[in-house]
Amino acid sequence: MKNILTGVLIGLIIILAGFGLVAATNGTPFLTYVYSDSMSPLIDVNDAFLIWPTGHYEIGDVITYRPKTLPATYITHRIVGKNERGFLTQGDHAPYQDQRVGEPPISDAQIAGEVLSLYGQPLIIPQLGTLAAGIGQGLGPSSSWVAILLIAAGIISLIWNRIIPSKKKKTRLRWRLRHLYRLVGVIATVLILTSVLVLSQVTQVRYLVSEKPSQVVNRVLLNHPGELSMTVRNQGLWPVWLEVAGTGDTVATKASRIVWPYQETKVTLMVPAESSTGWYQRYLHINQYPILFPEGILRLFYQFSPVAALVATLAAFWLWYRAWIGLISRIHGLEGWIPLKTFRDKIAARRWRNLRRRLISKKERTL
Repeated sequence: MKNILTGVLIGLIIILAGFGLVAATNGTPFLTYVYSDSMSPLIDVNDAFLIWPTGHYEIGDVITYRPKTLPATYITHRIVGKNERGFLTQGDHAPYQDQRVGEPPISDAQIAGEVLSLYGQPLIIPQLGTLAAGIGQGLGPSSSWVAILLIAAGIISLIWNRIIPSKKKKTRLRWRLRHLYRLVGVIATVLILTSVLVLSQVTQVRYLVSEKPSQVVNRVLLNHPGELSMTVRNQGLWPVWLEVAGTGDTVATKASRIVWPYQETKVTLMVPAESSTGWYQRYLHINQYPILFPEGILRLFYQFSPVAALVATLAAFWLWYRAWIGLISRIHGLEGWIPLKTFRDKIAARRWRNLRRRLISKKERTL
């Protein structure tokens, strides 16, 4: 069992480290889905897929990008050409290129990543978007934590099936305290991992560029740099370090470094001057990490990659967890308070008996 749990943790760290090396300075990999048939039949409506921010794209790649003029947060289309201004994109089922319907050529800063594929075929989860939309409508603000618990339950169930032998083997597995400690550590690691990935997001901020000043929120004066504001809420159960980063030439600052559970903080975006009036949109990367070490250390990893910061957070958790286990293991008799007898090994029972003997003998001496 030790080898299995250790292998699972090492595997998670290796996978995340791989993501960090590939996705360095290009954002965090994320799961999304399409809500139109523009990529049919390759990707149907509500099919989910993984976006991998490689940073290097070429003609023929299916990418997800953040549009400047088209009314969508993300668009997943194929690169069909390139000019001096950027990439030209078009859906496999769309009659026209995106650039013919008003979207400028796509720059590298707009691209969130490439659809993860194997031998030219995207790795998709059919109709996952339908389930996600149903959960979101039915549960509202609690849908993020439901997603975290579902993902965590799925990973834990896979680990459990590997740990518990089948009935055909007829082998007896004696659970001991060390198994409980490792299992709790794995569950906590999975919860931290899924919470960071689910609660991290890329938010679209729309603003109007006009010729006359106004008190309306998110309106910028023509030919002048502007300041936009928005609020970010911590939907988690623990305080987090908040890390924000604007895309392209957008600079983001935060009012508070620490965001407590179910509290909000203000984020300010500085946008460059625009030479024409109209509606514009910018994007903001938002990442929330549990407070497990100083923010300065987290910033060093975050500047390299958001995934590197996640790996460092998981490593810090395991250092704290191992230190806590080492501390409580030295407190004799603590294991006796664990209600499940199956987790009491011989060492725990012996410690408890010795403690009771010492207490009884001390009481007898006082009498």
